Amino acid sequence: HAPGESKAVERLVAACGAAAAAQVPFERGETERTLVMALGTVAALAERHPALAGTGPFVTLQAQLAAIEDEIQAARRIYNAEVRLYLTRRSAFPGNVLCGFGDFPDRPYFELDHTRHGAGLRLTAPAQQAA
Repeated sequence: HAPGESKAVERLVAACGAAAAAQVPFERGETERTLVMALGTVAALAERHPALAGTGPFVTLQAQLAAIEDEIQAARRIYNAEVRLYLTRRSAFPGNVLCGFGDFPDRPYFELDHTRHGAGLRLTAPAQQAA
């Protein structure tokens, strides 16, 4: 193994563990940002080392990483759909009346900004409703 390969895999394993340990979805932003960057680093290894990209174990690893990334994106889409439903119900009748009797805080959306800004996953607060 090249020195960068071992460190990239170690960072990926650490990032997976940290993301799995996050308790609440909207607290996972930083850990998932690190995970997305670690996934990108491992994918970049294949580009830098063409001989590595053709080996069976690395091809298997890349396929597994792609599957994990797809699962993470699917979970984010589900989470965002649930947040959108929650915010819609909270702002519409009778939910807006019932919210006056309890604490129903905003929930942030997961936004993937690594495709636009190269920075990984980012949490964004929902738009404020006009009163």
